[in-house]
Amino acid sequence: MENTFTASAKYLVERGLQVVQRSETALVVGIQGDRTLELLQLADGYRMSSWACTPGPGEDDFVCPFATLDALLLASWCFYFAKPIEISGWQISLHRRPYWSIAKLQYRLANLVHVTEHQMQAIKETRQRQSVSMATGTWSNAVSLGAHSFLLAGTREDSAVRLLLRRDLEEGYVVSV
Repeated sequence: MENTFTASAKYLVERGLQVVQRSETALVVGIQGDRTLELLQLADGYRMSSWACTPGPGEDDFVCPFATLDALLLASWCFYFAKPIEISGWQISLHRRPYWSIAKLQYRLANLVHVTEHQMQAIKETRQRQSVSMATGTWSNAVSLGAHSFLLAGTREDSAVRLLLRRDLEEGYVVSV
């Protein structure tokens, strides 16, 4: 008998996604020409991940927990078919970062720090040194250290500035180029 998790593969296929069932608790989801998502059923919920860089994380790599199957399925569909949204004048691909909450993102955008490219480079180097000093070499540590990396998070019509946010949304910068 099919469980609810594996039955959800049919739901995703009906909505345009390609799905490969790896086990009763693991699905690989994607569309042609885009990165894949691994969806896992765990004892205490669900997890979505997309991890292409080794050891990583790369800019687009992530691991994200979900409490419910519905939230996992919605995030999977949105990852591929939703569009960037405008927040505070920035076009942000929130659908490609399922680990971000809209509330924390809005707070961070309201509290951005304006810096030059040179200042941003110094900030990145400082964070890199801090991350290396905390490293233990484990995969779970790579995930947590990735929280301190900066992502190009948004665009604006004014191409003289870039929005860089820390993966965990604890810091945000408008960088003048």
